[in-house]
Amino acid sequence: MIVLDTNTLVAALRSREAAAADGVVMNQYVAVALAEKLATRQTAQHFLAERAARGSVQRALEILEHAGSDENEAVTVSRINTQSFAG
Repeated sequence: MIVLDTNTLVAALRSREAAAADGVVMNQYVAVALAEKLATRQTAQHFLAERAARGSVQRALEILEHAGSDENEAVTVSRINTQSFAG
């Protein structure tokens, strides 16, 4: 026997209602939602990979070093080994 919690049941009912409102069966609705989720994830991964390729660990550390509203609050990151960021 499968036991579902209240949140899962509510989500299932809302999904069924949304599928009906879109005029599709539940399986099609779920398949499209999953495809959209995967496409969004892939787009984000590509964007972040491209951005990382243009980035500079040294420049990021310099920015963090000067963060804060005054010198007492500045973040000290010079002790961080920059090799740990290389990937």
